[in-house]
Amino acid sequence: MIARAAEGEEPLKVGVAVETEEVVQVPPSVEVAVEEEASTQTEREDTKHRHLLPRISPHVSFLSAFVSSLVAIHTLPRSHRTSIALFTLVRCIDALLSYHATTLKSKLNRYLPAFISTHLDTITFITCCTQIMQSWFYYPSALPKSYVHWINKMSHMDARVLKALRLLGHGTMRYGEDTGHAHLVGDFAEEIGLDRAMGDPVNGLVPCLIVHQGREGCVNQWGWVWRTGFLDALKIYIPVHILPTLLFHPHLFRPHLLPKTLPHLLLTILRSSTFLSTFILFQWIPICIARNTFQNDSMLGPTLGAFLSGFSILLEKKKRRREIALYCIPKAVEATWWRCVHNKSVSSGGAVVMGVVGRNGEGVAGWVFAMAMAGLVTMHRCGADKLRPAVRGLLGFFLV
Repeated sequence: MIARAAEGEEPLKVGVAVETEEVVQVPPSVEVAVEEEASTQTEREDTKHRHLLPRISPHVSFLSAFVSSLVAIHTLPRSHRTSIALFTLVRCIDALLSYHATTLKSKLNRYLPAFISTHLDTITFITCCTQIMQSWFYYPSALPKSYVHWINKMSHMDARVLKALRLLGHGTMRYGEDTGHAHLVGDFAEEIGLDRAMGDPVNGLVPCLIVHQGREGCVNQWGWVWRTGFLDALKIYIPVHILPTLLFHPHLFRPHLLPKTLPHLLLTILRSSTFLSTFILFQWIPICIARNTFQNDSMLGPTLGAFLSGFSILLEKKKRRREIALYCIPKAVEATWWRCVHNKSVSSGGAVVMGVVGRNGEGVAGWVFAMAMAGLVTMHRCGADKLRPAVRGLLGFFLV
């Protein structure tokens, strides 16, 4: 669920992990052939674009981009500025790290175990997912409304069941007590043809049959979740993978390349759809196991699910993991900031910082966006080859 629009962008790697490939003297695979052709074409286009751009100093480029970006961000609704600023900042930091990738990699290998430095993208994604999905379950206000709506849609959970699990996790609603929330699951139980009393928390643990929305057995529920998630994911990834190729690499659809391009796109779409459906499944499994083992609905199950779901990233190709993680970092930062702001134990010093930055970061969003965008534009002019293909292609599309 987490990685929806992220997939529209190419390589997804978070950190400075570098993927190595064994050199074998065999004809290149279909995927390698397509990617090599795309890379060659991108290099040609970048070279052509750099010749077309007027020659100006990096300082002038940075300053002009900063001023124009600062003006542009204020044309957007205030509610969107923080998300866009964080997204741009993460991309700028990633580009800066790419400029010093060799040095950083050697330092990471010196101070960190090889496993961590090699799988930093996966670790980052798992960490972000844990925060994002736990926030979605228990603190939905910590995430952008559109993002919460999208996760709700992908989860196919009835809003009343989700709210009941949230209240149970917070302790506002308790089994064996009348807390005034019997109508939530009780009404839903009647709608799916079950006895209203089955959904009344006064009578004890709400059966899995209701949480599964009428589907008997946890294994049957898991199968339904995966199938539904896979079909939903196909609707997302078909345009997400095809449209960028059409826009930025239309030459790959030439007749002589179609036999290589189409199988490559099909495999990529199926792989990404499997990743997302497995992500949703991994969120569900601990919920069912925890509630049946401990006979309650504490935060344990959803939190374990939030953690486990991140491991689904291993189904994606390594070069895409970083891009997906880069997409999730801003969401996790937003959620963490919101939870800190609304934590009553925040110190007076923290309160002062929040007063300057704003409860949702809107106080500095414009400046952050302007600095990050200016950095990206300057790097694109001075060394576009260090930028990620998606960022390089997007900036090249708008700047020329």
